[in-house]
Amino acid sequence: MSREKKVHNYIERVSTPQQEENWKQIQARVQSSEIPVNFTTDTEVDSNRGDVVTLSRRKKIVISFATFFLLAATVLLTCLLLLDNKSNTRYCTVEDYTSELSNLTIKEYAQLNNKDILYFDWYNITENSSNIVFELIESKEIISISETMMDMETGYSVTLSFTDNKTEIDFFAIYDTVCISDANINNVNVKWGVGTFRSYVKFEYQGYKYYLEVDDTLEQDFLLNYVEQLLA
Repeated sequence: MSREKKVHNYIERVSTPQQEENWKQIQARVQSSEIPVNFTTDTEVDSNRGDVVTLSRRKKIVISFATFFLLAATVLLTCLLLLDNKSNTRYCTVEDYTSELSNLTIKEYAQLNNKDILYFDWYNITENSSNIVFELIESKEIISISETMMDMETGYSVTLSFTDNKTEIDFFAIYDTVCISDANINNVNVKWGVGTFRSYVKFEYQGYKYYLEVDDTLEQDFLLNYVEQLLA
C-alpha cells in the first residue's frame, strides 16, 4: 500500500467531516497542478527530468545564480571604469613635448583661454620672473607652464606649475616621491614634503593639478602659506 493511501486511510479514521473535505480539496488541487507534490516531504518533482528537488535546494540554486551574476556585473563595471580612467589619462614624456622660455604668464594664458587657473599675482612687485612653456610636439597644445618668481617678502624663489587633471608629465614624478605628508586647506587635500634643498607641494583644484616648488627647506606652516594664498 502506498504511503499516500496510508495517510488517506488514517485521515478518514481520525478526521472530522470538515477536515475530510479539506483533504479532498487539496487532492483536487494537486491533481490539477503541473508539478506533483509529495506530501510526505517538503519537495517538488521536476516534470521534465523526474528529479526530486527540495525547496531549500531550489532556493540555494537561485541565490547562487543571483550572487554569481551580481559579482560578475560588479567586476565588469569596475573594469570598465578602470579602462575609462586609463583612456582619459595621458602620460607625457620628453619625447612628446618641447619646452622653451616664454613671456607668456600663467595669468595671461588663463585669460586668453578663459580658464580658471590659479596663479601668484606678483607680476608688478617681483624683481625676477621667468616662464617655461611646455607644448606637445604633434598638436602644439600647451600642457603646462612653469612660472618662477621671487617672493619679495621672503626672498624665496617660488615656482608654480599646472596641468589639467588628465595630464601627467614625467618631470613631475619627483612630487610623488617627496610629497608624502597630507594637509587640508579650505577643504582641499594637499600633499607636501621637503627634499634635500627644496620644498614641494602638489594639489588638485577644480580640474587642474598644481605643483609648487620653493628653493629652500621650509617648515610646514610657512610652506602651506603659499597654498593658502593661491586658494584665497
